[in-house]
Amino acid sequence: MKINHLIILSVLSFMKLEPFNLNGNLIAAENKGRMIMDKIDKSNRGFVSDESKVNLILKNSTGETTVREMMIFSEEDKNGNHKALMEFIRPHDVKGARLLTHPYQDKNNEQWLFLPKIARVKKILSSEQSGPFMSSEFSYEDISGQQIDKYQYKFLEEKKVGDDVHYKIEEIPLKDSGYSKIHVWVSEKFQNVFQMDYFDRKGSPLKIFSVDFNDYEKFTVNKHSFYRAKKIVMKNSQNRKESVMEFTNRNFGLKIDTKKVSFDPLKLNR
Repeated sequence: MKINHLIILSVLSFMKLEPFNLNGNLIAAENKGRMIMDKIDKSNRGFVSDESKVNLILKNSTGETTVREMMIFSEEDKNGNHKALMEFIRPHDVKGARLLTHPYQDKNNEQWLFLPKIARVKKILSSEQSGPFMSSEFSYEDISGQQIDKYQYKFLEEKKVGDDVHYKIEEIPLKDSGYSKIHVWVSEKFQNVFQMDYFDRKGSPLKIFSVDFNDYEKFTVNKHSFYRAKKIVMKNSQNRKESVMEFTNRNFGLKIDTKKVSFDPLKLNR
């Protein structure tokens, strides 16, 4: 089971939450947290494949911006995991750079980076996956998404906000991670994750992932409907930098042309 909060991250799909007994003690906090995330995971499946054009906007602490354009290709397997290829189109200094991600449930995810300037494929070690992806505030770990069984969950609180209820869940990584914990906010009305607060290994606030609900767009594949965000934002609380991904020309459920796109790391330097 996999939750992808970037594109891949592109953000989590709508899900239908069944009522929870929030005031009672029928379900332990850990089980309630896990149940909610399980439902998100299941509702996020069924997209089959994804081909998207993305603008990656990098903002430094003074507000200066750099824009990089890339394509994202991903293909879902029968377990709900999906391999993903990110390829930069422009500007010239990053054109041709590619990141390939293979996620797993029972072991560390695998990632390979091809950089045209050095004309070689580098495997991203698990110890390096907490590092920044192409100078952005998204880490390689963020790009690879979350696999449900790699976290321990705890339901923390509920908050009434207008006609909506927000649920806060704590995630504790059970395997190697650049984070000590992640606080996930779920909207009952919109049935989706709308914010993730990341804490560094020392337990200090590190960065915030967020989605504006106005940016969600509905898609349907094989009579299965789901939502993806047109824009996601990652703000670093420590260095005051920000990275934004803006998605356009999204196509789901189409057969990926394997003559143009390969998920084989041995062909990454084509």
